[in-house]
Amino acid sequence: MSGKWADRTRRDELPDDWYTVIRPYVLHRDEHRCRWREGRIVCGHYANQVDHIVPGNDHRYENLQALCAHHHAVKSSREGNAARWRETVRRPPERHPDRAGVAAVSALVAQTAVGLYGAQSGVAAFHDTVPVEDIASPDGIDAPIVPLARGLSDDLERFLRDPQRGSRRVAKEMLRPVQQIRNGQFAGAAVMGRANQVAGALFQDVPSDHGHFTVPYLAHVLRGLRTEVPSYVRDVLEGRTPPARVTGRLGGIVVIADADAPSIALRESWPDGVPQGPLPPYPEGNVPGTPGKAA
Repeated sequence: MSGKWADRTRRDELPDDWYTVIRPYVLHRDEHRCRWREGRIVCGHYANQVDHIVPGNDHRYENLQALCAHHHAVKSSREGNAARWRETVRRPPERHPDRAGVAAVSALVAQTAVGLYGAQSGVAAFHDTVPVEDIASPDGIDAPIVPLARGLSDDLERFLRDPQRGSRRVAKEMLRPVQQIRNGQFAGAAVMGRANQVAGALFQDVPSDHGHFTVPYLAHVLRGLRTEVPSYVRDVLEGRTPPARVTGRLGGIVVIADADAPSIALRESWPDGVPQGPLPPYPEGNVPGTPGKAA
């Protein structure tokens, strides 16, 4: 290692009484409870670390808070990524505008961009979108995906390693930028547990590793792959209007027949027009078209 950081650590920037006075005082003041806040919810778990609320060298008590190890790592990671974003200019991928204009992005990618880049989140998320043409084209490159999570089932390993087509290819390409983000996070925190099974999902044995995401990312993206066509998609194919729980959430459904599948007649989505209003919660959590899902 070379440069100004070769013989310098964060500890060198702390006051001499950090470990003897300041840190113990803050932990005692906050009752060893994590002060991390998401909306109105405070973590409250056991805290043994002290964080600077505003990054830098302001060591006044009002700029310090107790955090648990997990949320301290999350905050530090976000601050580091945000600093790198400010110091560098990210060039957009070399894509033809017509291809990038019709693209898809996982909700997890967008969520990460909002947390890291704030007002620049739209630009950051755009860099990780997947052109629909790249997914649909049989000539597109389908490179293997190597996740940090260990203990994958044989069928999931083959899915990530081997070229895919159809809905499997869609799911794999939606997963790719999510996995790239995860690969840049703390590898030692990869979880070996298993995610909750989703009825009808193609992959039932999926690691629960979530990194800094809010949900297990593999299960979140791959649960859109189904063992059979969902009932609301059959409604579209057979000319019926899907239930209100679907029409109230989505503007429409695009059904693409696999080249290897039997020929089917495609009809337009619900004829009553595009639904308006907020998106209600979807109980089954398997609506195709939701960012991060593959129909």
